[in-house]
Amino acid sequence: MGKKITANFRTAGFVAINNGTIKGSVSDVKLKSKQQASGFVFDNSGEISSSLSLRQPKEGINTAGFCHRNRGSLNKSAWIRPMTEKEAKAENAANASSAKKHKHSDADLCCAEKLSDSEVLDRFGLSGEWSSPEGLHPDIDNNRIEAELGTEVIDISSADELLEIIDSINSGDEAAAKAHYRLKKNINLGGKRIDPIGIDEDSPFCGKLDGNSKTVSNFRIAAKDRQYAGFFGYVKNAEVSNLAVDCIVNGKGGNVVGGMVGFNDGGTFSNCHVLVSLTVSSCAGGFVGKNTGKIINCCVIGSAAAAIPIIPILSLAGVGILLIAVLLLVLALMRANQPVYTPSEKIDVNQVPADDGIVVDPPPPGSNRISFNVLREISISYETKVGRMDYINPKRATQDVVISLVVSDAELINKGYDLADIGVRSAEEQNASGYDPSAAYTLLYQSDRLQIGYKLEACKIKSLPNGEHLPIGDYEMTLIIDAYDPVTFEKAAVNAKAPITVHIVD
Repeated sequence: MGKKITANFRTAGFVAINNGTIKGSVSDVKLKSKQQASGFVFDNSGEISSSLSLRQPKEGINTAGFCHRNRGSLNKSAWIRPMTEKEAKAENAANASSAKKHKHSDADLCCAEKLSDSEVLDRFGLSGEWSSPEGLHPDIDNNRIEAELGTEVIDISSADELLEIIDSINSGDEAAAKAHYRLKKNINLGGKRIDPIGIDEDSPFCGKLDGNSKTVSNFRIAAKDRQYAGFFGYVKNAEVSNLAVDCIVNGKGGNVVGGMVGFNDGGTFSNCHVLVSLTVSSCAGGFVGKNTGKIINCCVIGSAAAAIPIIPILSLAGVGILLIAVLLLVLALMRANQPVYTPSEKIDVNQVPADDGIVVDPPPPGSNRISFNVLREISISYETKVGRMDYINPKRATQDVVISLVVSDAELINKGYDLADIGVRSAEEQNASGYDPSAAYTLLYQSDRLQIGYKLEACKIKSLPNGEHLPIGDYEMTLIIDAYDPVTFEKAAVNAKAPITVHIVD
């Protein structure tokens, strides 16, 4: 019997289901799925031209580099397969032939040749679509379009103004839903969980919004029990342009989900960018879940993966049994360059209440338990070294925690670093008896004490010991959780670790 798949689940880097028109757009999304996933579009019955998938899911059941099922039109569109060093030395014809060996369902759409960025842009017609691209991504400032907003324009300059407009649209205010808006400033929503703009067919967004090359950032969308979810939920014949969003979208429990918009029903999105960490629903795309409108010169960067698990309540007395089942907790860690934390009354100044609405009964007298919710993937800016982590020490726990983000010597070596050159480990240390690069690591971030019922929304990592920033790329790291008594501040006998993927991004 073959492997079982969930036929209703369709995940793609850009759009899950396309019945409209997409032109000049790019998906640069890390897809963690080996079933029912595609690099750009899963099911296409519309028209797609001059578009690229820069990352693909691992080969598996119903996976494709660009498009798994095409019943429409694909023109000048391809998936760019990462090449090995050996392939890079081969001739173009040999490389094209090697693509046929791949198990993605659309091997014929693979571009495996050694091409420069400018050559890729020329081949797929993007040099005529974009001005001043950033590599293989369109530049939002240089590709700006002039939005026709009319004379009555509502300017949005703050988070409070944006949230008030969302409330008005979702409450059924037709004037608000049809109005014309323009962002005047970048808006940071401070990690808030917000509702999508236009929650359903009865309360759609059907107006115009000019993002003015500004960014709405640092917010979360929860799709649970929603038909449509994204920054926009349901859009009906709307026009959105020059907008960037940077967000986390939890698609678990939702239906049609996208980073920018759940369902674009006849609307037009032009020159819009999305940076997203997306947990997928039954129909999920990095930019849009379902599209019947027009999407022109848009880009999505980020990750899409299965729903983030919540680590269960762990009794300290029973950890030894649960270790085997969970595979995340350890009684002891082999540490070199071990992070040092001295228990004190110092509380992390960046903690905020984790308002999850959960009411918990007091724990039994003398009980000790740790519990945590943690993202499996974190995106961190190369320039600012800041990224969202949304680590929660929930109310059901009985211990305060200190969290540390570390990278192993083995991972740094795998990325091509000389450990001595970057000041991580001397040659003598590496040659010492018992040295294990997978168990030796470098501290990149450490919190102060995080209290029960609180969360940390963001972290700022350190540079490498020699002052270099970690370059843009993906890194497998470890989050270490040390537990402390909330009254005496004494360190508990156990700690925990969780493997996570860190994306250093533009």
